[in-house]
Formats: sequence, C-alpha cells, structure tokens
Amino acid sequence: AKDMVFNALWALTNIASDTSENCRALVNLGVIPLFIEKLSDENMDVVEQAGWGLGNLAGDCVEFRDLVHQAGGVAAAVDAVRNPLMNAAGRRNITWTMSNLCRGKPPPRIEQVAGLMELSLIHISEPTRLLSISYAVFCLKKKTINKRHKH
Repeated sequence: AKDMVFNALWALTNIASDTSENCRALVNLGVIPLFIEKLSDENMDVVEQAGWGLGNLAGDCVEFRDLVHQAGGVAAAVDAVRNPLMNAAGRRNITWTMSNLCRGKPPPRIEQVAGLMELSLIHISEPTRLLSISYAVFCLKKKTINKRHKH
C-alpha cells in the first residue's frame, strides 16, 4: 500500500510539472489538501513526493500558491522539514517548495509566510538548501522594506 501511495503521488507530481492546464485540473480535483496531508505521512519518500507536487502547484501561478497558503501548506512544510526522519533530499525538495510559496506577483502577505521564519539555521545549513532559503528570505525582506516605504 505504501508503494501505491508513493506511485500515485509520483504520477500526480509529474502531471503537476507539465502544463498550467494540468495543474488546474489537479487543483480542481482537490489534490492540494491531499499533498498537504501526505506531508505528515510516516513514509519519508511519500512526504518528499508530496512536497515536490505541492511545490509544482505553488510555483505554477499565484492563484495556486495562494490556495496552498490557504490550505495550511506553510505549516505542513515547516513540520515536514523539522521531522528528524526526513533525509537531506527530502529537505531540499520541501525547501524548494517553501521558496515557491514566497514567489510571484503580487507577493504573498507576510502573515502567510511568517511560519517559514520559525525554522532554525540547523534546518538550512546544507549548502544545497541555502539558495532556495536565501531567495525566500530575500522576498520576505523585500516585501517588509517595501511595506515600510509605503507608509
């Protein structure tokens, strides 16, 4: 059954990496809550695949990014990265997902991504994750600076 779940998520992730039309079809079928639910699975391969699929959807367009936020994607991604059983490859994928949750115009509201700031440096110390996290922090800082200048 675990292989079946992994393979199903793998197929959905690949569909989500193709076209915006395919992403919309998946969103309309309700896969965002499914991906988020699987971020807390006991099988780390399933968690990694769910993170990858969620990142594909969040990176497709602002509309889907915001749907992931509304469904609790940030908190679930943070919990997955903090899971001591998660391997380095899984953390890289979910960190990339987190960076997609910070991208797009208009950028997400700071409240939507504030949970990412809860991660300690230990979670991002691996060099391959620093680029994604650095980009996410850059987006957050840019938004904060822009917000201060507008007041």
